[in-house]
Amino acid sequence: MRKISLQINNEHLEGVLEIPGSKSISNRILLIKELSGRYFHIDNLSVSGDTLLMQQLLEFPEKILNSGNTGTVMRFLTAYFAIKEGEWELIGSERMKSRPIKNLVEVLRSIGADITYLGSEGFPPLKIIGKDLDGGKCVINATVSSQFISALLLVAPKLKNGLELTMQGSPVSFPYVSMTLRLMKYFGVKASVKRNMIRVDAQKYKPKRFKVETDWSAASYIYALVSLSKSAKVEILGLKKKSLQGDYIVSDLMQKFGVKTRFKKDRVILSKKTFKLKKFEYNFVQNPDLIPTFAVLCAIHKIPFHFRGINALRLKESDRVQTLTLELEKLGLNLKTTENEMIGKHFTKVEYDHITFNTYGDHRIAMSFAIAASTNSNLSIEDPDVVEKSYPGFWSDLEKIGVKFGYLPE
Repeated sequence: MRKISLQINNEHLEGVLEIPGSKSISNRILLIKELSGRYFHIDNLSVSGDTLLMQQLLEFPEKILNSGNTGTVMRFLTAYFAIKEGEWELIGSERMKSRPIKNLVEVLRSIGADITYLGSEGFPPLKIIGKDLDGGKCVINATVSSQFISALLLVAPKLKNGLELTMQGSPVSFPYVSMTLRLMKYFGVKASVKRNMIRVDAQKYKPKRFKVETDWSAASYIYALVSLSKSAKVEILGLKKKSLQGDYIVSDLMQKFGVKTRFKKDRVILSKKTFKLKKFEYNFVQNPDLIPTFAVLCAIHKIPFHFRGINALRLKESDRVQTLTLELEKLGLNLKTTENEMIGKHFTKVEYDHITFNTYGDHRIAMSFAIAASTNSNLSIEDPDVVEKSYPGFWSDLEKIGVKFGYLPE
């Protein structure tokens, strides 16, 4: 397996980056495009592996559809093929077989969907016999994954009686549900939101041209590198202050870590300022994808931290609670976790002697620990190509701002 080593550069970072379009927005737009039944142009569509896979499976569906290790694709396509006439098998990677889908399947079954588990109860792979569904009233546990809710909402306008979805429990990652509703509204679909209930009547999507925003989640790694620099002038094209993405909060949070964001019409300009932060506390229940970035950044700065809202991490491309615990130990941090909290406060001095960070097939683990690897040439990242899942140009973008890299002998 290939490994990558970064050349230390914490002096000055400078350059202009075109980070990919948001894959979360892109995957929703691709599904809306199929549901509209008509062509419309999408500008700045994500070039991530996840989005390319979504596009391929929607445009060229075969009887057996492999979602790989992509939760969005598995969950969105489960709802989509449940209403598309035909017989389908939706499979995935070994990791996907342990990522729950029961909540979504139960709701779809409650409105008439014909879905069977081909393996363990409550988990992929699935057999789906697609057909027209009546829709109606249903209830979902909102504490597991916002993707289940978004999947149901996206297909709701195509149901004969629409959908009245009641959410039980405090929703996790709700900004992604808000994103879904705002995109649906852009394409002419109205929804009614009252407390814990969302109502979408039967109606049609109205195709029109759309431009995808730059990905704020991907930008978090660049922000972290700027925080570790002595000075910086890094421009990122396409990031918006008024964003559909909940992870735009990274621009506010990174101020605490010495990163100043200046918003211009079509870009942000990042610079470094001095900062003093004795402890960092935050509830990431609405932004769980940012946890690895801030956990590694705090570990390098040796800033004690207390994160809440970590539940969703266990159901990602890897169990990120476990992987962060194992890999942060290599940086001298003894991480403590509970069911919904992550605490880092015990730092020990570590002599870095050719330490390799394992990535567990998880793109966000690879990019987060690249933050650490940029500070010491004795730190390396295994399986660097895993970043293609969301940010194919990640390593070359690091070079553009002054962080060089090289592949180590296998």
